[in-house]
Amino acid sequence: MAGRLHFAEGWDYGNNSESEMMDYYRKFSGTTNPGTGVTLISTGGHLTDEGYLQITPGRIHIWGPGAVPETGASFIFGICVGTRVVSSAGMLYNFMYNGVAEINIYQDASGYFLVRRGATVLGTSTNPYNTDDGFHYITLKVTLHNSTGSFELYVDHSLEASGSGLDTSDGGALKINGLSFEDMWTKHDHCIIYNDAGAVPTDDWVVQNLNIDGDGNYSQFTPSAGSNYQNVDDVEMDHDTTNNESATVTDRDSYTHANPVLAITGVVEGILLYHWIKNVGPGSRTVDPFLRQSSTDYDQSPYTPDSASDYRTEIIVVPDSPAGATNFTPTEINNLETGLEVAS
Repeated sequence: MAGRLHFAEGWDYGNNSESEMMDYYRKFSGTTNPGTGVTLISTGGHLTDEGYLQITPGRIHIWGPGAVPETGASFIFGICVGTRVVSSAGMLYNFMYNGVAEINIYQDASGYFLVRRGATVLGTSTNPYNTDDGFHYITLKVTLHNSTGSFELYVDHSLEASGSGLDTSDGGALKINGLSFEDMWTKHDHCIIYNDAGAVPTDDWVVQNLNIDGDGNYSQFTPSAGSNYQNVDDVEMDHDTTNNESATVTDRDSYTHANPVLAITGVVEGILLYHWIKNVGPGSRTVDPFLRQSSTDYDQSPYTPDSASDYRTEIIVVPDSPAGATNFTPTEINNLETGLEVAS
């Protein structure tokens, strides 16, 4: 099914630095905390250079309002997890709108998964998962509603619990734009959210980060040094140490990307563009993200970057290939060129 990707995260930018992950979500809070948008509770969580998020016991990552693009009432959440905190009970994932919980996945001390509205149990998994035996895929398909809601919980693509005709909304927003990751399973990878009530994935899925590796068709922004792409290919974001800048309307910069490390063998559900951008003023600016495919530019929805003293992130979801109005092909991903235009 084309057109349903809403959010994805692979944590492949990990370099054992929490601040690096939090920089990706800096937009979503007005505080001076270097982790704006992601609140860290207690101590010990970190990213690993193996490319997943590892949460040390006692750590909670709360992704604030806007850290996840806003969904509708029906969505599918999926994630790959490993290394459970044995003989502990607690929250695993809490889905929230503007910081208020809607629905959550909890795990008891025996390893059973519970789908809950607040503390009210809506369903319990048939089987427990309580051993450090590798990674597992957890999927929640849910429709938020105060009386006719429904859910399906899958583990490793097998249905473990379901329910319908239920109150599935604790906060009443009937949508989400943030969530928390807690330490019941300490390793997290390949997170996806689909924004409709389509079919649940029946195979393992992979989220891969494609890093910039060269200049594309346009290099109209002024580089701080060297080639344009070298200023935006940071393994760790370096703020104003290197950057590309333009105040000229219609200027474009575009870049090529490394091919996926793992060969694509299934359907490409879409791509996310992460723009790390700062408006230095004076006044507001509007920018257009775009993809370039087969010598044609495909502009996406424009946005106005925050006027701020530091960089902020804009997440642009592109579920379908603009060239074909259906799923991206592996060739299109391998030839991917993306960029940004100063629109006004």
